[in-house]
Amino acid sequence: MKRNTLVLIVVLCILAIFAWAGWANWEYRKQAAEKRAASAAAQGELVAANPGDTPQYVSTLKGKPAPDFTLEDLAGKKVSLASYKGRAVLINFWATWCGPCKIETPWLVELRNQYAAQGFEVLGISTEGDDLQPSDKEAWAKQKIAIAKFVKEEKMPYPVLINGDSLSKPYGGLDAMPTSFYVDRAGNVVAVQLGITSKDDMEANIRKALGTITKPAAVEYLFPEQISVPVGKSSPVALHFRIREGLHINSHTPREDYLIPTVFSIPESSGVRLESATYPVGTDFTLPVDPSTKLIVYSGEFKIDARIIATRGDHLVEAKLRYQACDQNACLPPKTITVPIDVVGK
Repeated sequence: MKRNTLVLIVVLCILAIFAWAGWANWEYRKQAAEKRAASAAAQGELVAANPGDTPQYVSTLKGKPAPDFTLEDLAGKKVSLASYKGRAVLINFWATWCGPCKIETPWLVELRNQYAAQGFEVLGISTEGDDLQPSDKEAWAKQKIAIAKFVKEEKMPYPVLINGDSLSKPYGGLDAMPTSFYVDRAGNVVAVQLGITSKDDMEANIRKALGTITKPAAVEYLFPEQISVPVGKSSPVALHFRIREGLHINSHTPREDYLIPTVFSIPESSGVRLESATYPVGTDFTLPVDPSTKLIVYSGEFKIDARIIATRGDHLVEAKLRYQACDQNACLPPKTITVPIDVVGK
């Protein structure tokens, strides 16, 4: 009898353990699912406005207050986002190992100096992805040296803060560098940019944060941002652009001498040589006021097929596209935009 009782107690204990383990496992999975849902809600996604369009990054923070934070600068001084309320702020997450960051930093410096008097500031937040522990003083010291070197080389006049990785969750993951958040005077996020964009786009977002509306650029560079090519060999690269709706630009070979052609170029000192560039044929266009004159123009999206020769190394090329845009009634002044390409010669 005593033995049966003992066996029954053991069986009940085992059943209780299994029941507890099952409940604990369910609770763990429930909490994990809630964490994933919370993380997904904070992150943005790539969305195409229309079928066939290039996907654009859409952040769930757009239109909402920018999450507040307090980080240290290189001197150990604490700097908070809240202290900039009433000013427009560009929160730029970057890293010392990020090639596109090095391309856009001179633009940030120039734009910051241009709009500072209007109440604009850049907060450059180093986000190295090292996941350093607070107690690892030696690693932090090495990281600060690398950051300080970058800041000195790029002559960055704005506040540079460290430990951007600690803001990964509230700012949607920070999965790629650079990532920029444009914050208006009321502290709300008005634009988010994942990866590098054109200087014109950056300026447009700054003006939006300041409350100054500006028209988008007539021509936008789409991609690629980075390419790898064999050293010393002629290599193809397809450069994609988009022209603003309602506008066209002259082709590379306009019919009239007085018309400014579209021309792509690469600076000689960039470590990359432009061997050739093949432009689209273009389409015929007739002005309503002068049906007898036919122009050759580009509109919508177009592609330039270039061939380049690169030396060994990572070359942050600031290529140029010169064009003149017009609508049906008037022409805009000629303009040259920067075409940033990170060319890796292997």
